[in-house]
Amino acid sequence: MLARALWKRHEHAPFSWSIGIFLASLIGLAASLYPYLIPRSVTAEAAAADSLTLVIMMLGIGLLIPVMIVYNAYQYAVLRGKVSSSHYGG
Repeated sequence: MLARALWKRHEHAPFSWSIGIFLASLIGLAASLYPYLIPRSVTAEAAAADSLTLVIMMLGIGLLIPVMIVYNAYQYAVLRGKVSSSHYGG
């Protein structure tokens, strides 16, 4: 269906089919690894990192996320709109 949607030059269907294929692959991988994904003997407290590490990561991510959001908004503003083949001399 993805190849058919690409062949017919649909705009939204290839994206939807790609997401569907990705999710089906992820679900299949999780189902195949299910019993061995997380051992029963591992608790959340045992699996967590040291408190200082978690604080440092939270601060780093807390500073990086707003920068990424601003940059993505800038990209969207600069690159918005569709590109037609006339831009390439076609």
